[in-house]
Amino acid sequence: MTKRRRVFEVRLTTTLIVEIDDKVLKRGLSKSFRKRFYTFVTEADVAGHIGYNHVANNAQLHSLDGFADLKDSLVEVIDAEYHETEARELKPIRIPAEATP
Repeated sequence: MTKRRRVFEVRLTTTLIVEIDDKVLKRGLSKSFRKRFYTFVTEADVAGHIGYNHVANNAQLHSLDGFADLKDSLVEVIDAEYHETEARELKPIRIPAEATP
């Protein structure tokens, strides 16, 4: 017996307005940070990383690499708009029953 699993592509769009303390932005652009963690080039890169992790991982500032010693209050999401998702089915795949628990 074969079980059927269906595969979907799902697109999510979220718009955030985020207030970020200069201390956080400077940290993200520092040479030591860029050498050890991420190679952000602009303040917008730092903001995008923080915003993405807020939405995708429900992450606060202290849980992000390189920012663990900073207070979460240095970043505030002022507004968030979660748009409808868009999904479409891709080519289905078949999984043999013995391969599933």
